[in-house]
Order: sequence, then structure tokens, then C-alpha cells
Amino acid sequence: MRKNLFYIATSLLILLGFAPLQSQVFPVKVDRKWGLIDNTGNLLTIPSYQAIHRIPGNHAIIVQNNLYGLLNSRGKVIIPAKYTFLRELSHDLILLNKGGDCQDGDCEGGKWGIAHLPSQTLIEPRFDFIGPFDAFGFAKVNIGGDCDYVDCEGGVWGLLDSLGRLRIPVAYQSLIYNGVDEALIESEAGWGLFDLVQDTVTI
Repeated sequence: MRKNLFYIATSLLILLGFAPLQSQVFPVKVDRKWGLIDNTGNLLTIPSYQAIHRIPGNHAIIVQNNLYGLLNSRGKVIIPAKYTFLRELSHDLILLNKGGDCQDGDCEGGKWGIAHLPSQTLIEPRFDFIGPFDAFGFAKVNIGGDCDYVDCEGGVWGLLDSLGRLRIPVAYQSLIYNGVDEALIESEAGWGLFDLVQDTVTI
């Protein structure tokens, strides 16, 4: 049985153009469900997924009941399949969407969250917008605004870092980050300065 599964897996990889998650791990399809298998024929995960999509960094996006999650190369679930969509931002960062209308790699609406894989930090989807990460590893986030793919009108703003940590609380009417250790923030009290090193606010 193990040898048969391995031959099935390698044949499917050749026919469908799959690459192994790493040198010893392969997707395998049995009875229309996908799992993972090693090169000795051992099942790492029982085939139970609608699809497995390899991404760089020895991880695989899984689809189960039309929801998305993430496996590591040993077949362990590290993000449960409960999200409308997942997108890889880097080897370490995964963007999560819940409740959006997602097609062809983009989502409209829903809420956004983020997962940092090395630290196992995960912020559940609650943002209406997560902007692109800049060269310093920061991205603006918004809650409550009228948002498109580029920006938001209204709502409140905060700042997220590339380790999946919320560095500035989502509480400010405006936020301007200039690529150093400080950001300009606007609240009901007026404009102030948020010190990212000391985590302090000066109004």
C-alpha cells in the first residue's frame, strides 16, 4: 500500500507539474482527496483536503470545506482551515481573510488578519485594510473605514510590523509614518508623536 501511494504521488507530481514541499515530502491524491506522503510511502496526513498548494518555505496551503489553512512540511496544521483566503506575503508572513468575496488571488470585503510563522503570532482577521509593508517592515492598518485596495476614507488607523505585532494601536484618525522611529498621529486631542522605541505618545 505504501509503495502504491508513493508511485501514485510521484506520477501525479509529474503529470500535474507539482514540486515536492521539500526533498522528502510530496502531495498525494487518494479518492479525490489530497494529503502528504514521504519518500518511503508513509502518510504524513490522511488525504482529506480538497486541494494542497505548495508555497515557498516548506509550507502548503490546504483547502477543506472551501476554507483555507496551512500545513508545515511534516503535515502538521499550523493554521486551521477556517479562513476564506490565505496569501503569502513572504516566507514568514501569511495574510488571512475572513468573509470576503475572494477570486483570482484578490479579496473584496471581509476582514483581514496576519500570521507570522516563526513566532507563531497570529492576529485574527479584524482589520478592514492592511497596507503594503514598507522597506522598514511596517504596514498601516485600518478599522471602520471605507476601504479599497489602496487606501481608506474614515475609520481609525494603526501600525503593524513584519513580525505580526501591532506596534501602534488602531485608534487614530490619521497616521503618518516616515520610516524612522516615530510616527505622526491624530486623535481627538489633536496631532501628536508616537515613539516606536519607547511606545509613548506626545501630544
